[in-house]
Formats: sequence, structure tokens, C-alpha cells
Amino acid sequence: MFDKIQSKAFQKLNKLLPDLKIGEGIRLGGIYCSGSCKIDGRHLSFYARSVSEEFEESLELGLQVFQNLDKYTNKAQNKICEDLLPAYLENRVDDEPELTQEEFKKNLTLSSIGIYSGKVVSIGFSDNGMFGGHELDANSLDKGETFTETQ
Repeated sequence: MFDKIQSKAFQKLNKLLPDLKIGEGIRLGGIYCSGSCKIDGRHLSFYARSVSEEFEESLELGLQVFQNLDKYTNKAQNKICEDLLPAYLENRVDDEPELTQEEFKKNLTLSSIGIYSGKVVSIGFSDNGMFGGHELDANSLDKGETFTETQ
């Protein structure tokens, strides 16, 4: 099955992510694809998982996100700021700075992109220590049009 996945989207993603691998999900089922690259000297991981019928759509969506990375990361960062900046300001320690929205966004470093079931986009950022070194994720259930969840 995996040798048949040589679509244009896969080939283009493979150029961006030279270590791109495809496998079958034993525990979660479906097909997955994972890889990584460096952007601005930082490690970025990519993961896509879908049932076989939606896998090509997931690859195409992954490629779309990479080709429009600034657009998607900006939307995700805005949602994280909207949801998590108030929590940061409320719980910050006295010696930590009171950040503006722009300063908060500058502390978010892109670290991962996940595509699920051909329509869910999850973009993760390292938090530069604002929340104890955890990855902050923004999720979209509509192919990245609107990010509605953060964690």
C-alpha cells in the first residue's frame, strides 16, 4: 500500500521534509506520515494521520499549510494569545514581565504541525518558559480556516 502513495503532494512534502516516513498505525489505526525539517535553525516536526480513504487529503492539507506557513502560524498564534495571554498575566510570578500581545507572540516558537483526518490542523509552539516549557497548541477543525481550541 505504501509504495502506491507517491502523489504530487507526498513528493512535494518529501522535498520539504527529507526524512518523511509513511507507516501503518497499529495502535491507532489508519496511515501516518511523519518527518521533520529546520526552519530558521529550529527543529520543526510534521505528523499526519488518517484512515486510508482520507490520507491523500491529509497530505494535500499538510502541503498547503507548509506553502502558506506564515498565514497558518499567525492564525494559530492569535488564538493562543487570545486564550492564554490572560492566564499568563494572571498567574505570572512578580519577577516575570507583564507582556503585551506582541511580546507574548514573539515568545511562541513554531515547533510542530499535525494534520488529522484530512481536515484537522494542529500547530504547536514552544512557549519560551512562559508556561513551564510546555508546547502550546492551537487546533482547527476546518482545515485551518479558524483555530477554535488551544491547549
